[in-house]
Amino acid sequence: MTAPAPSDSVVESVASNATTQSGAASTTHSPDASRREPTSSTAGTAQLPSKSLTGKPEEMEKTKQLVISALQYHPDWPTPGVNFIDILPIFRNPAIFASLLDVLIYQIEETFPSNKPGVVVGLDARGFLFGPTLALRLGVPFVPVRKSGKMPGICFTEGYEKEYGGDEFQIQADSIQKNQKVLIVDDILATGEF
Repeated sequence: MTAPAPSDSVVESVASNATTQSGAASTTHSPDASRREPTSSTAGTAQLPSKSLTGKPEEMEKTKQLVISALQYHPDWPTPGVNFIDILPIFRNPAIFASLLDVLIYQIEETFPSNKPGVVVGLDARGFLFGPTLALRLGVPFVPVRKSGKMPGICFTEGYEKEYGGDEFQIQADSIQKNQKVLIVDDILATGEF
């Protein structure tokens, strides 16, 4: 996760990086886009209930140990040298998943008490696992960022590099409003120390 940032800088960054060498904006109308009904970001807000945390170190440590106990480790996957941590087992235990969400909400509210995000952006695909639930708990919209060719309508496109290859992300051009605070959610870092 990253700190909320003014969305105009995020959108301007994506928009400026989405220009081709000729200077034309890189927008996409994906012919293979999903045929599902569009969702509305203008619907009334709803919130999922959450447990109030006191922030006691023993509660945080207990949740940390619960989450760690659910993780599965896969060395050299998907390529040699990558130590992959599988988070999917967290979702097999509702108590662990709920505890993790409680801690994440607590951390967001403590870190940004007067700067609540106006939208949660989830990165394809594991950001979709936490992003919508965090958005509901915060009472804000959720906006997906998908891999290229999966998003209907006019999109901003941006390339990125991972430790095992490159790809492109897309976000619908009208999904974030100017000056909206954005909380970007993904799963975990695939590199570094744990």
